[in-house]
This record gives sequence, structure tokens and C-alpha cells, in this order.
Amino acid sequence: MTSAGDQPAPPRPLTARERETLQWMVLHGTADPQPTDEERRAWLVQVPGAMVYRTCGCGACPSIELDPGDPSGPRTVLAGEAEGLGLALFIDDGRLSYLEGFPVEEGVFPVFPPVEELS
Repeated sequence: MTSAGDQPAPPRPLTARERETLQWMVLHGTADPQPTDEERRAWLVQVPGAMVYRTCGCGACPSIELDPGDPSGPRTVLAGEAEGLGLALFIDDGRLSYLEGFPVEEGVFPVFPPVEELS
């Protein structure tokens, strides 16, 4: 999730695309076992207040840290994808903590793709 190249920044609001991707992942991301509707609702209410605390410095992905708190406690990871890009939303102890976009083939993804391209 975080690496030496990560770029700390003053907390900032999510961009529209980041917010749309985060919301899509909460509503449609997959996990084993699948989250309950109650869990998804609890995560969804966090989306409007979500802030970006750190961005990835690799230059090839749009990954963002959403909660700089301690990642201890139970972790859920929701998965999704778009053409050439894997997606993971890390939820630590019920808190949206990290939205990751990682290239699965050659390519650079400076921003998350439109939600219409996610699956």
C-alpha cells in the first residue's frame, strides 16, 4: 500500500473521479466472503467526508490513502477492475483506508477510469 515513493500532501478532498470510483467500489466491489448490505451502507456514509492524505509516487497508478490511521483490526479488501487496471479498496476496522489502482499490464494510469469502465 505505501512505499518510499508515496507523496504526502496536506489532506485534500477527493476529485470527482476518485469519489465516483470509491463509491462504485463500496457498492460493487467483490470480496470473499461478500460484505453484507449493512456493511456496505456503513462504508457508503463515509464517502462524502473522505479525504486524500497521501498519493502513490510510482507515476503509473492513481492510488490514494484515505485514512492515515492505524491499519490494525479486521481488514476487508474489495476488488474490481478496468481494462489494464486492477482495483482494490482496503477497509481497516470499518474505515475506508486505501483505494488502490494497479496496472496489470503495461500502461500508466494517472487517474482512475470512468465508472462505466469498471467491473
